Amino acid sequence: FIVERYLQRENFIREPFWKIAVEHQTENGEFCEFTWERNRLFEHQPCLMIYDMIMDEPLAKVMDIKSKNKSKWRPAALDTVEMEKLASRKLRMTGKKTMEIAEKLYMKGLISYPRTETNIFPSEINLNPLIQNQIGDQRWGAFAQRVLENGPHPRN
Repeated sequence: FIVERYLQRENFIREPFWKIAVEHQTENGEFCEFTWERNRLFEHQPCLMIYDMIMDEPLAKVMDIKSKNKSKWRPAALDTVEMEKLASRKLRMTGKKTMEIAEKLYMKGLISYPRTETNIFPSEINLNPLIQNQIGDQRWGAFAQRVLENGPHPRN
């Protein structure tokens, strides 16, 4: 399987494609994007024809609305290795820089000791006071409030 997948990637030939997406601004200023169900066109000319048709007739009719409830797992607690990987991938930070910042956050009492490899918490742990301390911060206070409202239960 690995060799087969490797060969597929090696022999892959890029092909240009076009997509059709329409952005609409609602009366209250919000934007909504509509995309074509077919997703991609591999020929430019038909795409231009569809574009011209859209521009000639600015009114459109919504034919179908689909909605799904999505749930997201709450994130597991970060151990040192996961914290460094996440900081590297998302923030492009070196491991050294990540640990320096983690140490400063620890010294300010905002996180547990960075080299503690604990990511399982006792079920009776009371996180409310810690989260309550964060509500006043304008950067993440609203998020902290939502966590308190929904119950701050860590994922073990």
